[in-house]
Amino acid sequence: EKFGLLKFAFQEKEEARKKDVEETGKMLSNALHFLGEVFGEGQELLLFLSELSKSKYALAFLSEVGNETYSQYNQYLLLQDQKKSLQEELRAQMEL
Repeated sequence: EKFGLLKFAFQEKEEARKKDVEETGKMLSNALHFLGEVFGEGQELLLFLSELSKSKYALAFLSEVGNETYSQYNQYLLLQDQKKSLQEELRAQMEL
């Protein structure tokens, strides 16, 4: 009987956790979509992603459950950063 009560309590907590994870993921995706639509892939989005990367709680959430929207925007910004670096390197080489 004690095992049954513990199992039930655990299942309730796990269901609540799953619901919280789903809601948090939706809120993060909505925030990223909002920033992308309103400001484009500019500094505001970069600042938001940078601040997320500084938060140990956000990083723990993202590493545990992930978020497709976050991954897409983060990958896009990484590619943009690499493109900018390559362009700067090319300009420097052309000036020689």
